Amino acid sequence: MMNHIDRDRIVGGFLFGSEKDAKLAQLEEKKIEQLEGRMKYEDDFQVKIVYEKAIENRVFQTPAGLCYMKRLQKYLMESGYKEDEIKSIPVYTNFTQVTRTEETYLRPAIRPSTKKMNKVQNQYRNAKFVIGILLTVIIIMFIITINGENPNIINYENAVVDKYATWEQELSERETIVRQKEQELGLSKE
Repeated sequence: MMNHIDRDRIVGGFLFGSEKDAKLAQLEEKKIEQLEGRMKYEDDFQVKIVYEKAIENRVFQTPAGLCYMKRLQKYLMESGYKEDEIKSIPVYTNFTQVTRTEETYLRPAIRPSTKKMNKVQNQYRNAKFVIGILLTVIIIMFIITINGENPNIINYENAVVDKYATWEQELSERETIVRQKEQELGLSKE
């Protein structure tokens, strides 16, 4: 039993999975009607030109349109064209759930420019090189900072403590020398 929604998706005897596909099939049926109104089947060459242009421009994609293309193909074969003189009808839909591999015969509509791809690859390679150099410079700077004698943010506390310790030691030594001199001169208060 078919409900009202299913009837809206039937075009040319085919039940489509979505209303969008059904509308596309309806458009293709209108194109077929227009072509049939203008087509002169007496001129096989004109039929062949229409057939090839429809393939080239991807005019028909739904089963309804592909059936029409098959009728034209059959007509051309019956008119005397050999099979290798007639282009095959490309199907732009996957019927299996697996992704097509590189073996697919359909050409992608947009291909990235090799020139642009090479440019991007060169920029990426150069960026990696510059990042490597900068990282090396940063590591060298850290090593110099840690091992350097000048006080810096990393070893500042140690440098200040060492400096005060040195001053304290020098003061103690001088004080000792001054006390000895005072004792020699007899100036000591002891």
